Amino acid sequence: MKRPVFIRYRAIAVIAWLCFFSLALSEENESRYEIGSRPSVAINKGDAPFALESDKAKAARLLKAGKAQEAYDLYMRLLRENPSDEAAAIGVAQSASRIGRWNQVVLALEMLLERRPREIALYDQLAHAYLALNDKASAERMQELKRDLARGVDIGEFPMDALRKRYGLLQIHGKVRLGALYDSNANQGTDDADMQLGGLRLEIPDSEAISTYGGYASVNADLTRKLERDSVYHAAGDAHVYIRRNANSDLSDIHSRQSQWGRAAAGLRRLTSESLLDMRLKAEVFDYDRYQHVSSYGLETTFLWVVTPYAQTISRGGLERRAYSRNDDRDGIYYSAGQYARFFQPNYEFTLGAQYRGSSPKERDYVYDGWDATARFRFDLPYDFELSPSVTWTKDRYKGPATALETEKREDERLRFGADLTYRINESWTIETGYQHTANKSTSELYEYKQRYINLEVARSF
Repeated sequence: MKRPVFIRYRAIAVIAWLCFFSLALSEENESRYEIGSRPSVAINKGDAPFALESDKAKAARLLKAGKAQEAYDLYMRLLRENPSDEAAAIGVAQSASRIGRWNQVVLALEMLLERRPREIALYDQLAHAYLALNDKASAERMQELKRDLARGVDIGEFPMDALRKRYGLLQIHGKVRLGALYDSNANQGTDDADMQLGGLRLEIPDSEAISTYGGYASVNADLTRKLERDSVYHAAGDAHVYIRRNANSDLSDIHSRQSQWGRAAAGLRRLTSESLLDMRLKAEVFDYDRYQHVSSYGLETTFLWVVTPYAQTISRGGLERRAYSRNDDRDGIYYSAGQYARFFQPNYEFTLGAQYRGSSPKERDYVYDGWDATARFRFDLPYDFELSPSVTWTKDRYKGPATALETEKREDERLRFGADLTYRINESWTIETGYQHTANKSTSELYEYKQRYINLEVARSF
């Protein structure tokens, strides 16, 4: 009996899928030039009774809570009522930058610069805002004025090129990986070929676990293109390719020596300071030794809501049609829906969530539904290291038995845990090693297995 091995590799697709939900909008070395990131003397307590005025205090609380649009509306009202109020102008600049209203940022900062022409931080913040408006000439003029003002003083280098790239209408990011691996059970086989199926004790050929060393390479690219400069809508897409080669030739007997996975997707994204809605049409294919493959196409949706600056909720859903080249009884509709919560601080973050999965294939015995519960963590360590442990529990219930010899409906329960350790060489290059342990229990001995997976890779981001 040849064991299907597509289940574990599909986890690769989920990992890649999750890649585009990470919303890192700026590099660490650019953060000092964010609007409001370098405190201006205009917000010192002695400059204005900011803390004593209820509307200003309310606007500050709204901004701190991540409600930038509400804070902007309130700051704008305060500024219209008193155009000379510098604290309100600073609030307009800070809140407007969060919601992408860069024209208002420029107006507020220019008003402040008229009153405080020797405040160097304002020149950087204005240059930042001009770049967001694709006005490189005005940004360079601000830097020239700053250099004239700070002649003889070390003021650091302004990241002009990096910020221009960040605020370009077209954004392309991705990663190239090259790694080596050890897999203790590449075919998700049993401990022993001799097993009890129904009332019979049988020896099943090619069912035992096969360990292997190997290598892999992958590349992924995610791109977005704003429909208009001030629009919250983006055309979005991604493409991913993964290739794995196992060293153990015994895997050739079950057509699992080499595998390839590819994906392409395109859709529409709506992004504001408080939420993200992303809908894409996608197509995927997974191939084993050019002998058998699984293809799918469908719709996937993600909605992210910023609850506070330190907490987000993430809702995901997917609907796809799959086709199996050598087992068309599995062909049919597969779907999923998940809910997650993400909490983070500058040096750590963790994500908790659950996902429901279901299917409607051609053959009823292959129909299943199941649940995943996941916890993922990330910790920044000294010396540019990062530790990312995770644990996932899965429960699958099938409508029929695992084999024709059995009468009990198949149920699987799987526990997977592990950790990745990453070393950041610089902004582009990383070295990563990881360990993952999987234990699958099943009502059928044919689907019980244990697996240890270790990898070491070098990656370059772009």
